[in-house]
Formats: sequence, C-alpha cells, structure tokens
Amino acid sequence: MNLLDLPNEVFWEILRCAVSCRELNRALRLKLVCRLFYNSVPRAIFEVGLDDNVRARDYTNMMFMKVNWRTYKSYGYNDFWHAYLVYRVRTETDPTQGQYVNIRQVVDAWCGYTNDAFEATVDALCWLVLEQGEMTPGHRSPWQEGDEPLNLGLSLLSVAAHFGHIPLAKKFLAEVRYPDSLFPSPTFLAAVTGNFDMLELLQEALLNSGVRDPWDGHWEAIRAACQYGDVDIFRLAIKYEMEEFRLYPRSYGLRTLTKTVSLELYRYICSLVGEPTDGEKGTIVTAHTKFGNTEMVRYLLDGDVLEIRPGKLNELLEIAVKFNHDELVDLLLKRGADTDYWRHRALSTELCLAVSRGSLPIVRKLLDYGAKIMYCCLECAVMLEHTGILTLLLTRGSVKNYNKVFKAARKNELWSMVDFMIEYNRSQPKIKVPKRRKDRKVFVANL
Repeated sequence: MNLLDLPNEVFWEILRCAVSCRELNRALRLKLVCRLFYNSVPRAIFEVGLDDNVRARDYTNMMFMKVNWRTYKSYGYNDFWHAYLVYRVRTETDPTQGQYVNIRQVVDAWCGYTNDAFEATVDALCWLVLEQGEMTPGHRSPWQEGDEPLNLGLSLLSVAAHFGHIPLAKKFLAEVRYPDSLFPSPTFLAAVTGNFDMLELLQEALLNSGVRDPWDGHWEAIRAACQYGDVDIFRLAIKYEMEEFRLYPRSYGLRTLTKTVSLELYRYICSLVGEPTDGEKGTIVTAHTKFGNTEMVRYLLDGDVLEIRPGKLNELLEIAVKFNHDELVDLLLKRGADTDYWRHRALSTELCLAVSRGSLPIVRKLLDYGAKIMYCCLECAVMLEHTGILTLLLTRGSVKNYNKVFKAARKNELWSMVDFMIEYNRSQPKIKVPKRRKDRKVFVANL
C-alpha cells in the first residue's frame, strides 16, 4: 500500500518515527520527498522534540547571524525556528523549559489590555525572542541569568514599543528597573520598526529618569536604526550620542557601517565620521558579505577594497558560499574570484563547502567557473543524501570515483543512497559496481 493512502493517524506515527531516528539536518531533508512531506515534516520535528537540544556548532557565526537576523538573508532558516517557537509557546506547560510559559503569560497580559488576537500576538512576540530562543531552544540559559521572576511590566513595555502603543508604553515606563532577557530593548524595537514618536518618547524618558539604562538603550536604538536603514530614524537614534560620535568617530563609525543595510545611510554615516580606513573597509565588506547584502558589497568592491590585501576576493567567496548567498557568489565569480584558491592551503575547496551546505545552485555555479571536483565533495554529497548534487558531480566528470563513493555509502549504511547509485549505474553501463553485500541490514521502526 502507498504510504500516502494510509489513515492520517498511521501516516503521522510513521513520519514521527522516521524523523526521530534522524538528526535534525537529515530529518529536514525529508521535506524534499513531496509537497505533503514539505508541509508536515516541521510539525513532526516539533512534536518529537528533535530540535529541543540543538546547540550552535559554530558559536561565533551563529551569534553573528542571530543578533543581526533582521538583516541576514536566511533562506527559510528563521521561518523554521519562528514556527518552532510558536509551537512551544502554544503547547509548553513546564516553566523550566526555556521561557515559553513566561512568554505566554506576557501574551495573555497584553491581550487583556488590548483585546488583540491571541494567535497573532504569539506570532509577533516569537519574532522578538528569535535571538535567544533559537540559540538554545530547550534551555533557560541564555534566556535569563539565574532564577529571577518574570518582570511583566518591563516585558510589556517592550511589547508596547514593538506595536507602537504609546499610551501603554507610558503606563509601563515606571517599570524600567532591571534588564529583561525575554525581549530586546524597547528603544531597539521602536527604532527597528521605524516608530519615530515611540523612539522619541522612550529616549527622553530614559534620559530624564536618571537611572542607568540596563540595555544601553541609546546604542540599541542606533543599532536598530542601522538595520531599519532610514536616515531620519538614525538621526533621532544618535541624538543623545552625538558627543560620543565626535569623540570616538572611528569606533562608532565601524560599529554602524558594518550593520546598516541602506546605501543612503552608509553614505550619511561616512559624512559624520569620515571615510573608513583600508583595514576598516575590509572588515565592513566582510560583514556585508555575511549578511548577503549584494548592493553594499557591489558598492564596496567598486571602490578600492580589493587593494587592501591579496586574496581578499577569494576570502569573500568562501564566506558567501558558507552562508549560501547565491547572488553574491555569482558577483564574486564574475569579479575574478578563484574557485580553487584554498585547494593548496587546506584539504577542501569552496566546492566542498558548497556541497556540505547542500546548495545545488552554488555548486553548479562553481563548476561552471572551473572548480575541481575532489573526492571529499562526492563523499559529502553522499553523507547528506543529496541526490541532485551527487548526480551533478558524477555527470561533470567524477564517474571514475563511482566505486569509491558507492563503498562509502554502503559502509555508512545509507541504503537509500546505495539504491540510488545502483539506479544511476543503469545509465552508465561502463561502470563496474561492487556486488551488494549479503549481510545488508534492514531497520524497521517500532511503531
């Protein structure tokens, strides 16, 4: 019987079993089976708790991506984790798990004040906690240090700043006493949403209160204004930091120029702090390459960034491949980046990195520009169970490595890839395939 013809309850039980016996990345690859799997696999992952204990492998890059997630091109990454947070806030009852119960308390309180729809409010607030909630989803740290109780008034002030509700913001301003790790700074949320009146209210309130802002709110407003990309919001954000800008132009200039998404704002900041030095230009173009900001990278490359240090263009290509920025890879290749620059310095190349990221368009671009296919590329495609990339690599001239790759798939008991390669061999009669072992193991899920 066809799997899709089974009763719905049986189908879901099978899907949950299939997901639970895989790690997160392999489970997500099941989305490629068909449209039904594409829509159903995330929910199955959430239900079995496969991503509850996910930890960032590359902590530095993960922090860069999540602190700046509004400007970082994620290609569905943020949507997946947002959906996960929404699911946990709706269903979690254990207060020791993350801060999901506390978030729901804030949602209930806000809806009580405003009569807003519960589902829409949960959806909005889960975007606000994406930075903390994605880093260690099933744990309280780094959501909140220690066991301090929820500061409901302060949390509601952040929510009011996000929604632009000035009357409630004025009501909760008296609660600004301690930092609240559930949501970002109210000044940040006012600036990143472009709410001029709310940002002005909060900045004046912080200035007149005489209490040290626990979030360093003026800087948070500047960071948010850079992400929003509006010159008027940025002028208001730096209103109370202008003296610092004049005293430390190089420091503030670099911190802001690496975060703005707007070319107009970039030029305005340069008019305040002066043009960046050669070393600073290298740092700036690297940051925007990570963001995937093609417009900014193109503008910087049209200047003298490439004269900073030999090989800079190749370093940018590696970063663009690592973060899956297809447009930037195309731009850098057209500018003359070497697809095999790292081949003599490491055991892998940009092509190996692209394969490990599972990006078929980038793999194809690199091959079109003459990238050399190493065995590690084929092995990585097999371990990812990415049939599209493996077919492309074999077709582009790596058929001679077929037997070696076939043995690797069999050794790691990736039987779906073994079967795929046998089918592929039917169109390549000259390839001699090793005989399938008689002791092939068959794993049956315990339903």
